[in-house]
Amino acid sequence: MSKRKRDSTTIESSDDQGQVGKKARTEGTPPKNRSGKHLEHGAASREQSMVGAEEALKKEKSISKMTLKKAKRERRKERKEQKKTLNAQKLPGAVMACEAGNIRKPGSKKTKENWQSKKTALNWDISDARGGYLLDLDPVFSIDEKYFLLGYRASIRVYAASTSLLVRELFVRRGNTITGFTLSPNNPSHLYVSTVSGLIQEWDWTKGEQRGRWEISSQIYRLAAAHSSSSDTPPGIIYTVDKKDSWMITAHRLRGGKETDKTELRTLLKSHESWTALKIIDSGKIIVATAGKKLIIGKTNHSGDASLTELTYVWREIECSEWITSMDTRDNINLTQSSRGKPSNKSSSTSRSQVVVDTALGCAKGSIFVFQDILGKLIQKEKSNSTPFPVARLLHWHRNGVGSIKWSADGNYIISGGLETVMVLWQLDTGQKQTLPHLSAAIESLVVSPSGSSYAVRLADNSAMVLSTAELQPTVSVSGIQTPVSKSTAMVAPHIPTVGALYRGPSTTQRLPASINQSKPSHLLLAVPASSASRLGAASTSNAAYLQTFDVNSSSQLSKQALTRTKITDLNMGPESNIIEEPSVTLLQISQDSTWLATVDEWMPPKSDVSFAAINDTSNVEEQRARLEVYLKFWSWNDESQSWALVSRMDSPHMAISSSSSIGEVFDLVSDPSTTGFATMGDDDMVRIWRPKNRYRNGVQVRGKYGKVLTSWSCHSVISIEYLGIGMKPEIGNPSGKLCFSADGSLLVAGRQISSRSLLHLIDTDTSTIRYVWPNMFSGVLVDLGIIDRYLVILSNDLTVWDLVNDRFHYGFALHSYGFSTSKRTAATHLAIDQQNKTFAVALPEIDQTVGIFTKVRAQIAVFDPSSPKPLFTTSLPQTATALLPATHRKGYYAIDSGAEIRILTPRVQLDKKHVTPTDSPKEAPVLSGLENIYGKGPTVRVQHETEDDDVPVVRPQQLAEIFDVGPSFALPPVTELFEQVAGLFSKKRLRRV
Repeated sequence: MSKRKRDSTTIESSDDQGQVGKKARTEGTPPKNRSGKHLEHGAASREQSMVGAEEALKKEKSISKMTLKKAKRERRKERKEQKKTLNAQKLPGAVMACEAGNIRKPGSKKTKENWQSKKTALNWDISDARGGYLLDLDPVFSIDEKYFLLGYRASIRVYAASTSLLVRELFVRRGNTITGFTLSPNNPSHLYVSTVSGLIQEWDWTKGEQRGRWEISSQIYRLAAAHSSSSDTPPGIIYTVDKKDSWMITAHRLRGGKETDKTELRTLLKSHESWTALKIIDSGKIIVATAGKKLIIGKTNHSGDASLTELTYVWREIECSEWITSMDTRDNINLTQSSRGKPSNKSSSTSRSQVVVDTALGCAKGSIFVFQDILGKLIQKEKSNSTPFPVARLLHWHRNGVGSIKWSADGNYIISGGLETVMVLWQLDTGQKQTLPHLSAAIESLVVSPSGSSYAVRLADNSAMVLSTAELQPTVSVSGIQTPVSKSTAMVAPHIPTVGALYRGPSTTQRLPASINQSKPSHLLLAVPASSASRLGAASTSNAAYLQTFDVNSSSQLSKQALTRTKITDLNMGPESNIIEEPSVTLLQISQDSTWLATVDEWMPPKSDVSFAAINDTSNVEEQRARLEVYLKFWSWNDESQSWALVSRMDSPHMAISSSSSIGEVFDLVSDPSTTGFATMGDDDMVRIWRPKNRYRNGVQVRGKYGKVLTSWSCHSVISIEYLGIGMKPEIGNPSGKLCFSADGSLLVAGRQISSRSLLHLIDTDTSTIRYVWPNMFSGVLVDLGIIDRYLVILSNDLTVWDLVNDRFHYGFALHSYGFSTSKRTAATHLAIDQQNKTFAVALPEIDQTVGIFTKVRAQIAVFDPSSPKPLFTTSLPQTATALLPATHRKGYYAIDSGAEIRILTPRVQLDKKHVTPTDSPKEAPVLSGLENIYGKGPTVRVQHETEDDDVPVVRPQQLAEIFDVGPSFALPPVTELFEQVAGLFSKKRLRRV
């Protein structure tokens, strides 16, 4: 991994003299002047310190020019050591060095505290990744079919087929991405795993133990194994698809222990096109692979125990009329050419036996080609020119590319699936087909169990299920977070153009609308799309039209329901092959009592639908906005159906005043923490507060089922945040706005930004009036706002903490942009407020490394106490953050990245010393006489109970049940996390009544 040189840190000064542009030192110890005294941080920048030193040296007549050059070299050496010290302290690279009070704000005062002068306290922990996205790899059944294995970015997870619960997880080296895994043919309890960096590992997946590891000098993208006929300890040959200058199929004979140096490898075939499929047949004597439109079959006469230097293959090639997207083979080793379809005679000569290879190909335009005995026919064609060329049987039902195709165990059926969300079973003898329609997403992978009694199906919505072959009913289901992710990291394959499918790459810069259920703190509410972009081409959009409820403790999906109109199982394609897009949920919030849910969804037609009315690109955008649809919806939780029911819908809650359209966007939606209610801010420079009210008909309350009073929602109050005559008028630009409530709901802060102008409004929610207005409080796009106690946190191009009581600037940081676009940087920047523990956290994008033209971006997270600029904790995520939420039931935060992985940031549990009673020094036990200890009763000890219980916490059984009742014992979270949750309950102080 290439080392990245950190940028020098820049700040701005806001002292009374108005000095701007000073730079702060990044070392923990202040510099020394010529007299040996320490300079205070912020008193001089690095450049000013160096210039001042040079001027002082020049004034001394006894110092020569050589001495001056030597001093400069020492200064450069000192600056390098300062950067090394900064990296060793693991301070956030995306947060630039800042001195408290060094961002110019009205009324600010300069202080001398610098958070970089102190080491970051490592009293926080970050959990292992939960969730994650399923890789584009086939699931694997165990031989007894009691377990099935799924591949994720950095681990292989073993699930129980009877309970769908996670049994074991096998982690590869950190930073690696898994590209293949397969069971060892000689030992089914062993598993081979490959990574893109060229690492191959051998695991005992039944025990979770790593048995061996090998590294090769090329990138690995696929993995397959072959049997070995010998009974030696080393396994058979491992085959990989790897890449250096070209794509290669390579054979590896892996040896472990003392024979590691005897490991062999040999390149069998090279290609300029990527290999999209690889199958090994007859202990490695036959290899079948696909690349683009080509089907390639290799055959060798050497046994699997021969040396790799002697291993050679004869390759035969067939070119199809369409791009091959999926492939499967079926071999019959015991059948002969003359007795095909009949049981072979075991007493016959082995020279008459021949391996029959049947191949099924799924193509990009929906065609399926079935070749019977493809290898035998190609060999016969070479021997006799009169032999006809092999002709495939054509099956066609799919209107898009075939995502996966498999032979049944008995060879009588072919199972296929694709973008239509339909699994098709083809009966070859009769030509009939059976379908299983209306799956939740496109089918990306199909696997038949060893006995043929089950099908494993992996879908594009990050879920997998096991279906019984008899009833086609699901017996096992595993679901992860269904956020849009990029799949190009693990599997490199070119885009496949299809007729009737427009390519839309995966949206990895999209913010994830998310919230936490306050009554069930481990439940996350996420607005997700129907599926992620498929490797066959995006036949579905990334619009978030569904609500997914995800349990963090068990890492499983609890429910999923539609929030907008959807067309996942219908033909969602227009007459011009354009995709019919669903509305997208842009904002989502849950009420403080967790009984109400508010969402905002938007929809506008694609450009192709309004191009007839447009003159140029500018008018095309105006025509789109003129047809914009915006809905504010309020949902009520239904205990009977365990789902959210739509109660009220507000069409166009905000109007537009700066565009040709009369419908405006909704910039932000927040929940009132003190009562049931929400607040919105939109394009019309209005803040609207929404409250529920009971329904009346003819003066009588309307009641529903079980006598429950029906409720509807309406606008309670409207606050105009116009520019109040201070000389600022709205202008066309990229507008944005944000809202935040105080902890008690008495204050509401509204931030508005248009072009380069910005304002903050302090609103009294009791009177719905504006109490104060701050101009120019932030620069750039306003990302988020938050109030903690007496402090207002502002996140934009800078991170600013403002003291509301003293009305002055407290501290702030200038954030590094790294050259990201405004939309990408805004989508990856997040702010989370933990009102319970009085901390806040920020997530920022940062360049991890650059390889060629590709740039890998990660997320930096820092946790702060608002009273101090020194971060409490800093860490990084391997990918950009899509959501950052406070954990309401514990101290810490939930961080969700673009790889659909969840990590929990929690402070370490510290025992309160005042609750610890010191033990007395040990004393000699009294000598017992008689029979008082005959039954082990021991001496009588009197226990004195404390009468004062003001500080003793009260823990209800329901609170403990919420922690432990998440499933069987093997599905519980880690012991350390359970201990932290239980200790957190007992460490809370009991509230005293006044």
